[in-house]
Amino acid sequence: MVSPVVLGADGCPASLLTALRAGKEAGRLRDPLLISHAIPARLGRRPAAEVGALLEEAILQARTTQPRISVTTEVVTGSPVLALVERIADAQPLVTSVDVTLPNDDQHLSATVMGVSS
Repeated sequence: MVSPVVLGADGCPASLLTALRAGKEAGRLRDPLLISHAIPARLGRRPAAEVGALLEEAILQARTTQPRISVTTEVVTGSPVLALVERIADAQPLVTSVDVTLPNDDQHLSATVMGVSS
């Protein structure tokens, strides 16, 4: 079984750059790309059109330089961190964009992380 490159896409501005990097990595490795979007249970349901647009934009960006990569998408409910941890067990590099608002509304963290699962 071929291990995918995993992209955690959350719709933040850094997601587009991250999707581009994930597509390049999948093309370099000649492996498929899995784009995962997790919706925290506390946020409830997001409109299907909104999630679909987010995933389509991530696919377009991933294929910018690697138009022939195989891409699958998924939407899960629950912790985005736990969802990615579950997926990296069988993955190649994990490419994720994280946009987190902490309990104190004036604290905002946005980061792009790239690592290799073991």
